[in-house]
This record gives sequence, structure tokens and C-alpha cells, in this order.
Amino acid sequence: MTAPSSHSEPRPRVRLMPKADARRVRWGFPWVYANDLVTDRRTKALAPGTLAVLEDSARAPLGLVAVNPGSKLICRMLGPDPDAALDVDWFTARLSRALDLRARLFDAPFYRLVHAEADGLPGVIIDRFGDTAVVQPNAAWAEAQLDVLTEALVQTTGVAHVFKNASGRARTLEGLDEVSTVLRGAAPDGPLYRWWLTEDGTIEYEHDPYARSAVRRADHDIYVTLLARDVALVVEPAVGAPVGVSNMLASALVRRFAGELPLKEALGAPKVFIIQPFVDGDSLASSGTAVVDWLLRDEQKRDVGAVYAARRLTGVTDGKDPWQAFSFDDAEHVALQTAAHLIETEAVRDAVTLARGAAALEAAPTPAPRPATN
Repeated sequence: MTAPSSHSEPRPRVRLMPKADARRVRWGFPWVYANDLVTDRRTKALAPGTLAVLEDSARAPLGLVAVNPGSKLICRMLGPDPDAALDVDWFTARLSRALDLRARLFDAPFYRLVHAEADGLPGVIIDRFGDTAVVQPNAAWAEAQLDVLTEALVQTTGVAHVFKNASGRARTLEGLDEVSTVLRGAAPDGPLYRWWLTEDGTIEYEHDPYARSAVRRADHDIYVTLLARDVALVVEPAVGAPVGVSNMLASALVRRFAGELPLKEALGAPKVFIIQPFVDGDSLASSGTAVVDWLLRDEQKRDVGAVYAARRLTGVTDGKDPWQAFSFDDAEHVALQTAAHLIETEAVRDAVTLARGAAALEAAPTPAPRPATN
């Protein structure tokens, strides 16, 4: 699974096309797209995750990259030193910087420790829950270096348990498997952290509220975001859709607003709204159109509105499970429609207006009202 941490043989070299702007890479752009790279037979033959030296069109070295010839993001920048050895020290330096930044912001070790390119580890997500860390190696190079990364993670943070989360579309696009496993320590007996809505409509949580904004509940994710400074939105799992589709819809809707936020910060808002999507599976099977109704409730679980959105899935084919055609692009489209209507729901609009004076969302096509069913 893991490649050697040092290299003794010369690394392969890949080169930008003359039309590509090498200045972007020199100034810190983290990727090279496939249409900007010379993809000759040697480059196409490289194994996913191969470490290589990136050169500009004049063959001047630009840095060390991880190459995946089968991806549109054909190169991920790992650093300016083309001779760097990806050993424990290399990973420790990056993890230490990430840890120092989080230590300044959080008074307890419950946070997203590594957020991919932002922390110098392209395609790598690491969430920390006290003495437990969950690693998502969403790029082929990270999968190949997982043992070294895990050792550096344990040395840097002192965590006792490390899990590999292999779910997600990003790994599929990299040609990686979906086999999650325990890398260090032991698997927990139940969910690491849990929170729920009580019968009186309040939100309670156990363990530390800094866990993260997408918290496991049963086999679904729950997402929390802020519509505005004082308005929180809790996105519950979808009804009538597989877990993967449910999570894509929820996370895409969150992205339409402020983005995922720490649970404690979001739940500190004086106004909380709960929204849950209902997906019409029969409509998807018969017409290839995903029809989604979002029911909006307030903290007391009173219905305060409903939002409708629809999306024709281009990947639906006869004889195959239509859910397999649902992509994150479809979820983003549904979320954009939903956001445009949600902000016009009277209860949300009034709360947002009070919180920040005016609500501003991206413009979106207005879907036709869903016809009534008898």
C-alpha cells in the first residue's frame, strides 16, 4: 500500500505545455490540469500517485508533484523542492503547522486538523476527535504514502486511534477503493460523537461540541451551517434516498450558504431552523428526474415552509439503478434552486433580515411549482 519514503532513483519528469502559464504554479496554484500538461506515452504510463518533477515548457523545474494520469487534476503540487523525500519528517512538518494553527483557535482537540491543499497535503482530510483521528486519503499519492502519514500523525498529535475513511466520490475519481479500515488502535463501539433534537425542540449533544459540523447519527450525516450571523440551519438526512445521495444533497445545500461550521458556533445562534429533504424515488425511476421537497421547521418542530426543487439526471440509463446516476453536480443544482427559494421563506427571510440587515444569495433559475397530486 505504501511507497518508500525516500528515493534513490531519478524521479520521472513531466512538463507543462507551452500554452500553460507556469507563473500560476510558481505563485502557489496547487494543481495542474490535464490539458496543461504534455501527456506523452511515458506520462500516461505512470502509476496513479507517482511522484515526479514538474517542469515548465523550457524544462526548468517547478517543484515536486503527485501525478495521476487518469484524473483531470493530473498533477497535485507537493512543494517547490523537486528532491524532497516524503518521509516522516516531511509529513510531520506539515502536520505540526496545521496543529499549531488549530491550537490557537480551539481550546479542545476536536476539529478538522488537515484541510487538503490549505494545509499543504493535497487531497488529504484529517478530522480529530480527542485521541482519535479519521483520515480521508482522497488522492492516489496520499493512499500510497498512508503508512508514513499515519506514523507522522501519531507522533505529532499523540492520538491513539487512527481510522481510514475511504468513502466519497473523490476517491472514485482517483481510481481508489472504498474500503475503510483501522490504521492504528481499535475501532470504537459506537459513534464518536452524537447530538439530537429533543421532543421539546431543543438540541442536545454529548462529548465535545467542537467535534465538527457534519456529525454522525446512525448511518447518516447531519450538517449544520449558518444562514446568517444569528441564524443556524440544521440539514437532516433525506427521506427516500440512499445515504450517499442524502449526504450529497445536505452538504451541497450547506455550501450554498456559509459553509460547514463548528457545531457549538452554529448552535449558539438564537434562531435555528431544521430542514429535511424528501426525494421522490418513483419520479426518478419513471422519468429520470430527481424531485426534492424540503420541509422547513423551527426549533419547536413547527412547519414554517416547504421548498421544491427538481433536476433531470443525464446519466440515467435503462436497466440500471437510477440512483447511481445522481452526482454531486446534480446535488449542487438542486441546492442552488433550494437556496434561492429558502431565503424567500418568510420565517427565514425575517430572521435573516434581523440578523444581518439583508440576505444575498446567488441568482438561480426559478423552478415551476410542483403540480398537486391527487
